Amino acid sequence: ERREVGSHAVAWIAVGAGVMLLAMVGAFGGMATYLARGIEQATRMSVSRVAAGADSSIMWGAFWSGLALLAVGTLVLAAVRNRIQAAAVCFGLVFFVSADLWRNAREFWVFQDAAAFHSPDQLTDIVTATPKPYRVFNANVYEGSRLMTFDIPQLLGYHGNEIHRFDVLLGGKNIWRNQGYGVIWDLFAIEYVIVPAAMQGADSIPGYELLLKEHQTAEGISANLLRRSEPARYARLVPGALKLPDDQAVATIIDPRFPPDRVVLLSPDAPVEPEEYRDVPEPLQNQVPVTDWEPGRMVLNIEPPAPQDSYVLVAENWYPNWQATVDGEYAPVVRGNQTLITVPVPAGASTVSLVFDSKPFRIGKIVTFLSLFVTIGTVVVPMYRRRTSGGV
Repeated sequence: ERREVGSHAVAWIAVGAGVMLLAMVGAFGGMATYLARGIEQATRMSVSRVAAGADSSIMWGAFWSGLALLAVGTLVLAAVRNRIQAAAVCFGLVFFVSADLWRNAREFWVFQDAAAFHSPDQLTDIVTATPKPYRVFNANVYEGSRLMTFDIPQLLGYHGNEIHRFDVLLGGKNIWRNQGYGVIWDLFAIEYVIVPAAMQGADSIPGYELLLKEHQTAEGISANLLRRSEPARYARLVPGALKLPDDQAVATIIDPRFPPDRVVLLSPDAPVEPEEYRDVPEPLQNQVPVTDWEPGRMVLNIEPPAPQDSYVLVAENWYPNWQATVDGEYAPVVRGNQTLITVPVPAGASTVSLVFDSKPFRIGKIVTFLSLFVTIGTVVVPMYRRRTSGGV
C-alpha cells in the first residue's frame, strides 16, 4: 500500500522467469537425480530411479511455481506504478497464491465418506477391547493415521516422527528392512498383526492365530487379523547384559541366534557395569506383569522377586526423560537393545516404577502460562483503570 516494493517485484519477476527457464531445460530434474544418487549411496535406498522417473513432474512443478512467482511480481509492479486498482491487487494475490497452493497440495487430499473412514469396524473393535499396553503391526492395511482414531498403538507410529535409534534398529527410516524379524515383534510386544488377505502366507504366521479372515475395511481392502498365540510380554527379566556399539548391536539383535531372554545389549555409555560371563546365562522364569499403565507412567511387578542382579527390559523406546525407582529407590534407566528402556534391578527386587518427566516441558508450561497471564493483564488492567477513573 505504501508503494515500497517496486524493486522487490522486479526481482520476483526475474527469479520467476529464471525458474521457468531452468525448468524447461531440465535443470531441476537433473539436480533431483544427482541428490537421489547421493542418498542412495548413503542409505542404500533405491531412489535414483524414482527421481529419474519423476523428471516430467519435477519440470512442470518448477515451471508452474516460477510462473506463479512471475505473475505475483507482475501484479505488484503494476500496482506500484498505478496501472491497476488496489482491489485488483488484493483479488489477484489471493488468486495466484491460492492457485499455486492448490496445485501443489491437491495430491495430498483424499475426499471420501468421513463417517465411514472414522467409524469402528469389527477388526478395530476386537483390538481396542484388549487392555493396554500392546502394539499392532499394520502392514499398510489401515493407511495414515486411521488407527490413531481408535487409539490403537502401532509399531511404526503414525506420522513418521520415530526416534532415530528406533529407525536404525528397524533398518532405516521409511525402509524398516528389519521390521519383519520375529525378535523385533517379540521385543516390541506385537500382540496383533493386520495384513492384506492377498499377501502370501497372510493366514498363517508362526506364533499367531487367525482371528478374522478377509475382513473388508472402509477403504475396501480385504485384510486378515492375527493375534499372538501367547500374550505378548511388555516387560521381561533378563539375567545378563553386554555392552556393544550400536552398529554391532543391531546386527546381533536381528541374528536368529540372539537370545533376547538371556542377554540385553547395552550402549557403551551406559552408567552400569554388567557382570562378565563365560557363558550366556540361562533365562529366568520370573514374570514381569504390568500392574498399572498409562502413557508416560507404568508400574511393573517382578513375580517372584528377582533371584539375582538382573535387568528389566521394557517394550518401550528409551528417552532421557524416563525416571525409574526399584522398590521405591532411585534406579538408572539405560538404553538396551539399541532403543528399549532397560532398568538394572538388584536381587530381591519386586517392583519397578517408571515415569516420563521432562524438565524442559515443565519449564515451557510455566513460561506459557506466565505469558498468558501477562497478555491478559495488558488487556484487563487498562480496561479496569478506565472504568474506575470514569473513562469510556
